Amino acid sequence: MANQEPAFTYERCIACGMCVTVCPVSALALSVVGKDDINTSFPTLTDRPCTGCGLCKKSCPMDAIAMEYI
Repeated sequence: MANQEPAFTYERCIACGMCVTVCPVSALALSVVGKDDINTSFPTLTDRPCTGCGLCKKSCPMDAIAMEYI
């Protein structure tokens, strides 16, 4: 089990999906997240265990992902 997992800053996120694409274990998916009345998909953790590799953070062009200790 990972000792870190991604935390998202949705105000910075442009929903490009790069983080989802690079995740080697499919621990991320694009899902509709409550952001007022905007119907946009944003990255969320899935039920698959995150390995804490940080590839999602490194791939984010908007610096919208931080790795937080759990």
